[in-house]
Amino acid sequence: MTPLEQRLAADGRVSTASLRLDAKIATRSSYRLFIYAIIAVWIALMAYLADLNYWQLALLLFSAIVSIVGAWLTQLPVVHISQPALTQSLFKDWQLMMSTSRGEALWRADLLSIQDYGPTVVLKFAVSHPQRRSISHALFRDQMTAQSWHQLKVIAQLIK
Repeated sequence: MTPLEQRLAADGRVSTASLRLDAKIATRSSYRLFIYAIIAVWIALMAYLADLNYWQLALLLFSAIVSIVGAWLTQLPVVHISQPALTQSLFKDWQLMMSTSRGEALWRADLLSIQDYGPTVVLKFAVSHPQRRSISHALFRDQMTAQSWHQLKVIAQLIK
């Protein structure tokens, strides 16, 4: 075990089995939908208050819709996330089950950073398999079980 994991396990109330995150993630989130709705309402309100011509209003709304749909389509959903074995570093060899156009694929990645924003946790990974790239993924509270969410929040607080 790493020193961090030994320190947590020494507490006695935390078992080493409960330290490892292995969570199924729902692809849909009501929080994400709420954020997109707020952005759309904000843009529509600003366009209305700006007293734009109809063609300017149409151009603004079209570009906003294209931006939101583009952001939604380019984000590959993570359907399962697994932390490495407790004998390894907390940052190395995470497993991400990604939903791709060809079905589900297992990706191996190293955790670069994790930020906790209340109901949202943002994970940044350096993917090493199937291709080298960096990805950032926001996970919302309603996308996983309460226990998995708690484990993810603990990891976020420990890495700070």
